[in-house]
Amino acid sequence: MKRIIKNIIAASAAAVLAVSAGAFASADIYDDIEAMLEQEREARSEAADSGPAEYIAHSPLFFGEVKCSGINVYNDNLSVHLGSGETLKINAKPMPVNTTEKTLSFSVPEESVLSVDQSGTVTAKGTPGDAVVTINCGGVSKDITVSAVRGAESVSLSRSDMLFYIDRPVTAQLTANVAPADATNKNVKWSSENTAVASVDENGVVTPIGTGTTNIVAETEDGGFTAKCIVYVQIYDIPVRGVFITNAVEAMRVNTDYELTSYIYPQNARDKTLSWYSSNPEVVTVDANGRLHAAAEGQSVITLRGADGTEDTFTISCVPDDGTPFEYKYISRPVEERIAELSMPVSYTHYSTSFSAALDAQMNAAPTVFTTNAAAASRSDVEKYLEPSNFASGYAKYQFMDLSASNGTSASSLNSYLNGKGVLEGKGETFIAAANANGISEVYLTVHSVHESGNGQSQLASGVEYNGTTVYNLFGIGAYDADPVTAGAQYAYEHGWTSVDAAIYGGAQWISENYINSGQNTLYKMKWNPEHPGTHQYATDVAWAVKQARTIKSLVEAAGGSVSFDVPVYSDRQEFGISWD
Repeated sequence: MKRIIKNIIAASAAAVLAVSAGAFASADIYDDIEAMLEQEREARSEAADSGPAEYIAHSPLFFGEVKCSGINVYNDNLSVHLGSGETLKINAKPMPVNTTEKTLSFSVPEESVLSVDQSGTVTAKGTPGDAVVTINCGGVSKDITVSAVRGAESVSLSRSDMLFYIDRPVTAQLTANVAPADATNKNVKWSSENTAVASVDENGVVTPIGTGTTNIVAETEDGGFTAKCIVYVQIYDIPVRGVFITNAVEAMRVNTDYELTSYIYPQNARDKTLSWYSSNPEVVTVDANGRLHAAAEGQSVITLRGADGTEDTFTISCVPDDGTPFEYKYISRPVEERIAELSMPVSYTHYSTSFSAALDAQMNAAPTVFTTNAAAASRSDVEKYLEPSNFASGYAKYQFMDLSASNGTSASSLNSYLNGKGVLEGKGETFIAAANANGISEVYLTVHSVHESGNGQSQLASGVEYNGTTVYNLFGIGAYDADPVTAGAQYAYEHGWTSVDAAIYGGAQWISENYINSGQNTLYKMKWNPEHPGTHQYATDVAWAVKQARTIKSLVEAAGGSVSFDVPVYSDRQEFGISWD
């Protein structure tokens, strides 16, 4: 026992001496040494009771008054979040470890951004910033800086979606907006969910890599909040709309050559491959460059064919050389005239409301923007999507597609699109019949149903039992936000939608009567209602019409259907053209 006491005294004494010299690095060591001191006190007490003074002599420590000579603080992070109920406990220790002045006091100036109690617990008052906390022990004081920080609460992105063309590589900037505006740490980490489609650097610059779809994600350093931008990378596949022979002639002489020229419309079509053919090569031949050679008397039909099968033809006669001067007679019509015949069928609806008045009305209709969550739309957000001329090209122009006209799409084409889409699979004929019966576009009806029914797999689409009857609702009609499933099922029950087909017909009738054949015959009009702005609008999301237009364009092009456009014109705006691209 005496040897144990002696060892404890010697070990604790050495440790205290080391601490007093500043040789420890953490509060844990400090606490361990305090525990050893307590052991020493017990050992000294036992030694005193036993009487062997030589053991006591091994301890250089004396338990008289030892003044505080310094204060150490061991917090890794000296910050506290505002408004979170979070507090910070200052982990301060008086020095040396064997000081008898153990009491610490804490104070901050009255105007400080935080308060501190006498246990060293710090609480933020509500304003971000830094404060100096003074710690006192005996006659010693130490100042430390503690930060009151505003935590991040959400993050949104400058774009909800992006479209790239892989064969026209560009980059695009995404900006992350961390809320609230006075958040202390607004740093975000960028990532791509599929780097084979698109990458993003540490500054939010997005680069297309390969065709497909991915999400670019911004995650806040503070709180781990995320926002996503969906990125589409496609082939820039503008189809050929027309090929024209620009210098066709009525005749040429035997044993002469003549070189034809051509024009492709549009000029930015992706595949500009051309092929030339002669119906009677014994009379006239044509090479791959359109060069004719008259081999014998007679006639031949010369054909120019584009990659998509578009053709232009003319008939040429090969006549003998009679020794008289020969003059070519040109028979090609002007290219501009030919292009005009190919233009998209576009009509314009003029409104008495000015654009500025419509914008004011829309701002009173609680417009929203969607990234990961709905948020109030700014005036610039609304102005961007309300202005029709901003969407004269690309997929977005399909928000002006006339939804009151059939596209002439086949059931097999619709079924290809509906493959794998739950209860809608194989319903192409039903969509066509329902659309025709109600005077609306079968392409739109199909796309709308797929969107509203979660690809034909939502609870309402799959069938809900209501009053003992299974009913279906494929368009979310009557499915109010408070209890959408029950409300949507009740509406379906009241209207007899007891099968998928009945729900398709019923939805088509409702959309036709309430929107398409009531003056709102385009996605744009359904969203913005230019006749009565701010009222009877299908959605609050300012980008709703543009988002639907992307899928409609894809289906129209895949199915080969026809389209016509109805473009709105506000009283202070002018008509503008719609391009093929």
